[in-house]
Amino acid sequence: MTPRALQLACTIGLVLLGLSRPCRAQEIIMTDTPEPILDSVRQSYKGALIMLRDTLAGVQAQVQIFRRDLSQAGPETVVSRATRLRNRCVTAMETLQGAEPVFRSARAPNERVRAQSRELVSQMRTLRRALGEHCERTMTAEGPGVWADTLRAWGPYRTARIEHGLAAYYEAAGYFARAADFKVEPRLP
Repeated sequence: MTPRALQLACTIGLVLLGLSRPCRAQEIIMTDTPEPILDSVRQSYKGALIMLRDTLAGVQAQVQIFRRDLSQAGPETVVSRATRLRNRCVTAMETLQGAEPVFRSARAPNERVRAQSRELVSQMRTLRRALGEHCERTMTAEGPGVWADTLRAWGPYRTARIEHGLAAYYEAAGYFARAADFKVEPRLP
């Protein structure tokens, strides 16, 4: 029996019996103790965060590869790296959008998790916008002028914006995991 159902049963019992003192179960429920998170809900949260961690680690790796010796890399290399980064970003955007329903605040078992869920979803949307603006639309294989030079010039700024979005997401994901009472281990190499 869920805590809410137990509380309702106690309240109905009190009304029917005309008792003035609440039953022991109702006293326990009415304390400020957060509701326990069901194991299945916790596992779905954890699974989604692990999937996102792995996908976003791929984006982070491609950002590092793109930046590596950027000024000395040949035009074909710069465009190839930008294309691979863009492909990772597109995949990450789809993964973020697909994972969003898992973290709906209405699904959260208590107010603390609901608050962190809203923040996490907000950061997921912000990251998705950053990936769209600074990666999907700008790290294309072709563009006006000497495109490799444009990628070299704007690449550090664009990748810094992506990393800023990733950092904000990871912070929100960490707070959410703590609120939901589990830990997502770092990805092993």
